[in-house]
Amino acid sequence: VDVVPNMYLRIVQPCISQKLKSDPAMRLHNLETYLKLTRLPANNPITIVIWPEAALPLFLEQDTVRRHYI
Repeated sequence: VDVVPNMYLRIVQPCISQKLKSDPAMRLHNLETYLKLTRLPANNPITIVIWPEAALPLFLEQDTVRRHYI
C-alpha cells in the first residue's frame, strides 16, 4: 500500500433512501446533506472528498447553479 504524505480523504456516505434520492423535490436537501457531511471538522485538512457514484440524480456539468453551490 502506498502512502501519500499530507493527503487526507473524506468518504461521504449519508443514509438517504433511493426513493428520496430520485425525488426532484429533495434534490437541494440531499445536496445540502452531502455538503454538510463534507464540511464536518477534521483533525487534518481534507484534500480529497469522495461521494457515491449516484450521489445526485443530475448532471453537474449541465447544472451550473448546483455546481457553483458545491
